[in-house]
Amino acid sequence: MGSFSIWHWLILIMVVALLFGGRGKISGLMGDFAHGIRNFKEGLKDPNDPRPIAGLEEGEQPDQWGGDGRFLYVSRRGDLPRRVYRLDLATGRKEFWREFSPSDTSGLDGVSGLRVTPDGKAYVYAYQRLLSVLYLVDGLK
Repeated sequence: MGSFSIWHWLILIMVVALLFGGRGKISGLMGDFAHGIRNFKEGLKDPNDPRPIAGLEEGEQPDQWGGDGRFLYVSRRGDLPRRVYRLDLATGRKEFWREFSPSDTSGLDGVSGLRVTPDGKAYVYAYQRLLSVLYLVDGLK
């Protein structure tokens, strides 16, 4: 006990050689280590991970893909009338497309279920209406 074996001396010499064996060796080793960690993290990223949609504002939701897959129909659910825009996915540019609302808006609760044909020439939508009847009774005792 208390004396160094040959293995202790070899390990000590290797550590000293690594630390003082030349200019920039430690920083080079650490740089290589950091580069390896960075590459490992990049390798873990999935190219199919969801990404934010450029041009989509707070409160807007996608309704449907455009026929060619280059744009989305987007709108704000709950707005009356429901204004629908075409959002170009490459540029983030949005242009007004159509406005939906039935002619009689009495009791209208919302417009939903928008479906557009691939060529964008025809569409269908649904709406919810909440109607009630108020009865006034006079002369009850």
